[in-house]
Amino acid sequence: MSSSSRPKPARKSSSNHRNTLSLQRTEIKIHIYDLLPPGKVSTLLWAIGSSLLHSGVVIGDREYNYGGHDQRGLTGVYCTRPGQEPPGGTFRQEILHGFSFRPEEELNTIIHEVGGPISFVGALG
Repeated sequence: MSSSSRPKPARKSSSNHRNTLSLQRTEIKIHIYDLLPPGKVSTLLWAIGSSLLHSGVVIGDREYNYGGHDQRGLTGVYCTRPGQEPPGGTFRQEILHGFSFRPEEELNTIIHEVGGPISFVGALG
């Protein structure tokens, strides 16, 4: 069979595919906090790759955390301003995890599906 007589694969409709060039890129970062009081012990432990750590996932202008807050009766996923240190915590490091090209509404839907009801702690903005 010659190449000109081969059946061509069906083209997929472009409406089913997202054009990632037209979507906004959202950074996803991990914030790491040391929950030990600042001092020689926490500095030494951090230097050897250890400590009592807490982390948060930063998506856009919100940081999502689990536990680690001091509001009575509040548990599960909560949201703060990025970099807002947990009680007694010290910000240690920010790690770029990757990027999302999903629209903000879709990201919010996914976060709420995974995290359930999310508490907002402190002023966001």
